[in-house]
Amino acid sequence: MEKFPLFFQQGQKRNSEGQMKLLQEASLNTRDDKNVKKYVESVSIVTPNIQHEWNFRFDTFAHEFDNIRHLTVKTEGSSNFFKYTNVMPQIESLELITDAADERAIFNLNHCKPFPALKHLTINGFLLDFDEEDTEGLNLQVKILDLINCSWNYPFQLKSFGSEIITLRLTYHNHQFILSERFREFLHNPNLPQLQYLTISNQNNLKLHITYRIMNFLRNIPALKRLYLLGNIYNETINNFTIHDMENKIRYIMNVNDVKIFYSSFVDA
Repeated sequence: MEKFPLFFQQGQKRNSEGQMKLLQEASLNTRDDKNVKKYVESVSIVTPNIQHEWNFRFDTFAHEFDNIRHLTVKTEGSSNFFKYTNVMPQIESLELITDAADERAIFNLNHCKPFPALKHLTINGFLLDFDEEDTEGLNLQVKILDLINCSWNYPFQLKSFGSEIITLRLTYHNHQFILSERFREFLHNPNLPQLQYLTISNQNNLKLHITYRIMNFLRNIPALKRLYLLGNIYNETINNFTIHDMENKIRYIMNVNDVKIFYSSFVDA
């Protein structure tokens, strides 16, 4: 039987207990909610509302939909409301998007506590942070980490998301953090021993310079298999090849330290 996601909006109707009544926007062939619920695997809250974020019990989804695996939440600010959410053991994939325009929206590691089975985490537009006391004993098992326009300050490191990360995708659109010293420090010392697939995408006008020294960070990721360098990225080593060295250039692109490298514009470099 065909499976489909449901999309809900906050704050349009409420039931007698004061909880948000879920508004089904999908076109269904049946009106039997009980039959529908067992097929729901993904829930997306697409309209941010800071008042309802703090008042709504997100674990309601876990009780209503036995097979829910993915949750997307768009918020007006930080994701602090997750500190007070009960455990949602079914959720394996979580996507958080903030509408905050001033880069002050904070995602704290302890916001992952309600999701002990989390394997895929996507964070869009947040400042990443952690509190040692609040995250003590937090054992994250994230395998796939997508960070879009996210930044972090010392002493935070991406290894704080756990040592099980296999795929890491870092994407920046009109965001200067990718050009910062903190980002370069990550390249020098990633501390992700299980990482196999790394994507760095710079969609800014200013180039990200990947020097030979920074390319040595490949040696610090022993399990890495593929590296994707996308967008406005300048690799000095690649650009030092002449047109007569195309064979060596391609060999360099395709295999550096046994890592397959996919570079979006190396032919034109």
